[in-house]
Amino acid sequence: MWGYQRTFQISVKNAAANLFKELSPDFETEVFLLGLRREEEENSHPVCLEPENCGFKPEDFSGVREDAEHRYALAPERDIITTVQSHYDSIQRRVRAHAMHDAVSSVLNGWRNQRPGTYHFSGLLPVLNYDVGVVLYVHDPKGHGALNLAKVHAERRYGPSKSFLDAVIAEFLTDCRRSLYKPEPEFIAIFSERSPAETLRAAGARLMDTPIWAVKKIEGLYGLFRSCNVIASLTYEKAAISGGMLIVNRNHPNIEFALTLLEPVPLTSYRQVRKLLEMVGHAERLICDGRAILGFGHVRGKYDQTSADLFEVRFYGHYLWELRHDGHALMRVRYGTPELPLTPIDLIKLADDIRRIFPDIATKDVDRLVGLSQAAYAQKKGTLLIVIQDAESEAKRLANQATPIEPISLTTDLVGRLTSIDGALLIDPTGICYAIGVILDGMATQLGDPGRGARYNSSVRYIADKNECMAIIVSEDGNAEWIPNLKPQLKRSELENAEKEVNAVLSLSALDDDRACAILEWLRKHQFYLSDSLCEMANQLFARHTKYRDENGLIYVSYPCFEPHPDMNDEYLI
Repeated sequence: MWGYQRTFQISVKNAAANLFKELSPDFETEVFLLGLRREEEENSHPVCLEPENCGFKPEDFSGVREDAEHRYALAPERDIITTVQSHYDSIQRRVRAHAMHDAVSSVLNGWRNQRPGTYHFSGLLPVLNYDVGVVLYVHDPKGHGALNLAKVHAERRYGPSKSFLDAVIAEFLTDCRRSLYKPEPEFIAIFSERSPAETLRAAGARLMDTPIWAVKKIEGLYGLFRSCNVIASLTYEKAAISGGMLIVNRNHPNIEFALTLLEPVPLTSYRQVRKLLEMVGHAERLICDGRAILGFGHVRGKYDQTSADLFEVRFYGHYLWELRHDGHALMRVRYGTPELPLTPIDLIKLADDIRRIFPDIATKDVDRLVGLSQAAYAQKKGTLLIVIQDAESEAKRLANQATPIEPISLTTDLVGRLTSIDGALLIDPTGICYAIGVILDGMATQLGDPGRGARYNSSVRYIADKNECMAIIVSEDGNAEWIPNLKPQLKRSELENAEKEVNAVLSLSALDDDRACAILEWLRKHQFYLSDSLCEMANQLFARHTKYRDENGLIYVSYPCFEPHPDMNDEYLI
């Protein structure tokens, strides 16, 4: 298609990985380019894919132009009549673009796609003799972005979003189009648009337009996100902000006013809105039509969530707020940057790690430890739980730097009271607590992190030389984690298949560069699990790969040699 298509694809792929890792490390992304030839030309292919091993074949897209023409012919917008030719032409271009987008998307998410996750298409832009677009694959294995509105109240051309994840994808694909929309696109080598933080803020602003479309007060478009950020930043008599604001039409059947303002207060009168929030009790909310505060009141009756026309902005503290719908958070905003409203602790992963750290633990005790971890996170101050198999003897050993107690079965209610003092709670895997206010000991270790707090580093030192021991840490800033956070287990069959593929590629007389790139990428992603022999084979393959690219004048990324990880053992394989 053009000389820099490979480097452009790699740069977009890396940008997507960086963006979605900001949302959660659990997201998996892939990127490939789709090119459709516009005119017949010697030595050119009707359909080009970069890279070729993207999971699709060129013939899968051979009929998309005809399909797009069929969709265009059936589109109702095609028959709109305007008095200005340029308006008419603009409408037709938009309808054709939508038709092509839908035709490509039907292939991407059609019969060939047997993978979990979804494909998203940027649309096509001209590059030399091809129309080129970016295909983004997103897999959300933990369902972090699963919450979607039933509908939106705006036409497709305005790009409304049903979820924060939907908005992030839309903003990223917008940047892909901008990268390709250049005066001389054939010289485009890299994706060079917004940083992940800028993209997330733009996605937050996009999602905050969804309530505006629902209440049909378009005067408030493009301003609600900024207004909420500014209001959340303000204090009143040194007190942090709290309270909520309903974004809803004045005549909504589920709204009851407790007080109505004679003159609505514009949402941009930030300090006045902040003062009004002080008047609102726990049961009441400010009522806003997206442009101004109308009064305050509450929700009454049973709200039909499929109508998607009643939203709440909940303020939690300085620069902290959420967009909510029917009691569920759609987006959390922290210091101006939006994020998915994830639970602070991945409870499924925590339960799995507990089982692996304490092999003989009963299921009911796993559930109890998970519940105690949730209770620890609910505390307003930092908390530390140490779970160790021999907690009773440890309590005796650390008696001079702890408060030993009569063994007691810890409950979620007790967690709050017992963690009100400094120090850790010392418990066994069944949830029996033997000491409170424990000051941990331990030798310094290379696993420490000077950028982290005392709870983290003291926990690392304490558990470094102990078996069947873990620390559950809740920081003052609300973050929660546990040590050790074990690598996920990998199927032996996956490792065996990878070894067979490396052998197969090495045995070829001429290197298959696409196959080599694919298996090397998999090996780098799973480097922790590689054996000595597989590392040696991987290094041989990488050496051949770099030699091939050098001889053919191709760009490649240089990586350190593969080496077996010292912590790898059979426990990580299933």
